[in-house]
Amino acid sequence: MITALVNLIRLKHWIKNLFVFIPIFISGNFLNIDLFYFSVIIFFAFSFTSSAIYIINDMLDIEHDKFHPIKKNRPLPSGKISKLFAFLILFILLAFAYCCLSFIEFSGLIPLLSYFVINILYSFLIKNIPILDISSISSGYVLRVYAGLEVTNLEGSFWLFSLTFVLSMLLATGKRKNEFLIDDNNLSRPSLAKYTYEFLVAAQIIFSTCVVCFYTLYTFFNENFLGNQSMLMLSSVLVVIGVLRYLQIDFSLDSIDEPTDILYKDKFMLAIVACWALLLFLAF
Repeated sequence: MITALVNLIRLKHWIKNLFVFIPIFISGNFLNIDLFYFSVIIFFAFSFTSSAIYIINDMLDIEHDKFHPIKKNRPLPSGKISKLFAFLILFILLAFAYCCLSFIEFSGLIPLLSYFVINILYSFLIKNIPILDISSISSGYVLRVYAGLEVTNLEGSFWLFSLTFVLSMLLATGKRKNEFLIDDNNLSRPSLAKYTYEFLVAAQIIFSTCVVCFYTLYTFFNENFLGNQSMLMLSSVLVVIGVLRYLQIDFSLDSIDEPTDILYKDKFMLAIVACWALLLFLAF
């Protein structure tokens, strides 16, 4: 039951909510206890909310997921957890998210509420519309960064939001490409029928290029960075290596349930991320 519950709330996907820490990290305020506290609270608020949305989406997709070679093993389509119990967990998660916001006087409410509304629209409508489906997913990452800025009162930039969006679009197109490969009949997700493998590969190449370009431009034009600007620009090399490694793995495997699995399972990718974080830490 515990394993099924962990899979139901997608605990491993909470890593996506680490985007809320980006503002304090890139500004050099990661040692500021107050700002770190605010970021932790909004992290859990997003985590509880995103888990609630996963449950809603799973409830709506039960019949489609039964035809998916991987998703059919999820708690709801497999019958390991009942709909009634899932409803109970859903309301508990939303209550926890509300409690988290109360600790920070509902700072960050607007991006969190926007995230919830967009994902509800995604679950009921947008997920069936190609291009808009991955765009709405990517907007969630931008809203996470925005929430991190809201609770800390730090300044963002055009390049930061642009970089976040194209990076998440890269991950979203990779997810669609792998769903396309393992579901020839497009029974698990109707929008897949409106994609082609060649289009998704081309999109990945476009967004990979944008990630590298936008990050490099961000390091050059970041006026809020308080550390060594040269070391920040040097970190672009690690971003290039990281993007290439992601593409190498993504194109060499037959199927990946989630692009974030690469970060969990690939030691080389973990080392690149660790070196990038260390370089930025030393830059301050």
